[in-house]
Amino acid sequence: MPKYDVTDEAVIDSPHMVVYKAVLDKYAGVTNWWTPILEFKLRGDLPIDQEGAIGDITSKSAKCSFKVTKIAEGKSI
Repeated sequence: MPKYDVTDEAVIDSPHMVVYKAVLDKYAGVTNWWTPILEFKLRGDLPIDQEGAIGDITSKSAKCSFKVTKIAEGKSI
């Protein structure tokens, strides 16, 4: 199975902490503003805001996993 290393970026005109919290909530499955297009689910006991957290992303046509490797609060995940 091929392995892909993907970086995704977007610019949102809003305070940094508002965007940061919204993205963390989405990955934690707390919100559903992309449902039914994308679904996110955490695996294991680590919360989304800790390095090492792992989750799954499912869309209508694909499924992939993610691992949080670095967090800079209010800046990047």
